Amino acid sequence: MKKFDVTTSHCFTEHWEVMAKDKDEAAKKIITGDLKFDKTSRTYVSNEFTRTLITIPDATVLAVEPIKPHDADKHEDTIDVDIHGSYGGTDPD
Repeated sequence: MKKFDVTTSHCFTEHWEVMAKDKDEAAKKIITGDLKFDKTSRTYVSNEFTRTLITIPDATVLAVEPIKPHDADKHEDTIDVDIHGSYGGTDPD
């Protein structure tokens, strides 16, 4: 087996468990409920609802590159980022 660095493009789809009398009420609860974007995990979190599943249904593979032996360790637990520069995202911070 070899290790590979696989680059994807995606959009998270999150599923939430909501108690409601019907679909309309469930949708309204999610829209007006306690959902907040967590920058650290880059997902939505809630103290009110239980997230049951996260999927990436529109994932596209952009690149697959072999990890060189000297690079293998740095890909295990961390991602190299420039904390002082911009990653080109849309977050205001």
